[in-house]
Amino acid sequence: MAHTQLDHDFLSSKHSLIHKITGELLDELQAGKLSQSAGQQLAIEVLEGKDGLRSNEELITFLKKISSEYPFLRKLHKDFQSSILQSNTAKELKKEDIAKLEQIQDQLVKLSGSA
Repeated sequence: MAHTQLDHDFLSSKHSLIHKITGELLDELQAGKLSQSAGQQLAIEVLEGKDGLRSNEELITFLKKISSEYPFLRKLHKDFQSSILQSNTAKELKKEDIAKLEQIQDQLVKLSGSA
């Protein structure tokens, strides 16, 4: 089964997010700001939850849930949500640009055919 670019983009976002959560968790543990048991619980939630995530919206919802339980993840949640929004906006603009270019090409073909 071939993966599309969207699949690749999503999997890349998911992998990056899990990596960032893990990094934040380790930083909190090393700084003594989080107990070992709380860190273990978060690690379990992430490991058990990550495979069920199938879209950017699900990633955002998952991150929102765990950031409400672990406040040190709130900035990561906000930043990730913003980056997804910007990415989606850029994709929409690209689609609009492609549609406009296709319209221009069609008009040029029509004009060259009537000359």
